[in-house]
Amino acid sequence: MRSYTTFGGGERPLRPGYTRGSETTVRQWRLSPIRVTLSFVDLTPKQTAEILRQRSAEARAQAEARARATREQVIQAVKARLPPGARAWLIGSLAWGDFGERSDVDLVMAGVDSTLATSIEVAVCRAAQAEVDLLTFEWLSPSFRERVEREGLAIHGQ
Repeated sequence: MRSYTTFGGGERPLRPGYTRGSETTVRQWRLSPIRVTLSFVDLTPKQTAEILRQRSAEARAQAEARARATREQVIQAVKARLPPGARAWLIGSLAWGDFGERSDVDLVMAGVDSTLATSIEVAVCRAAQAEVDLLTFEWLSPSFRERVEREGLAIHGQ
């Protein structure tokens, strides 16, 4: 059965679930039973803490494995393109730890012209699937150069 009502003189069919009222459409509420199944697991605080520690350790291990793989891919990409006598260092989170999904690759190069540096940057970007911050060793401050040489992960040419 279809219900009709008039609004401004014309008749229109009503959507299912609506009926004709005095001058307005009134919604007839049809309540359907909602079934919710809740299953509770009884865990002690000690068990919960152990599960959280375990999940955290697994996440750290996965992140470290990804960082190791990315580091190796970056080193190979640089080594394949770096000419003899040129030098490169990885610095930042990829070299020193805490490399994550949103991290970038920080690379310092010396003895490389701008064309080759751009080529290496593109190769590293593809290998790491991350943004690359490329720094020129000669343009760094003396104190930062010392830190790069002391703490950076050195990459040698072919």
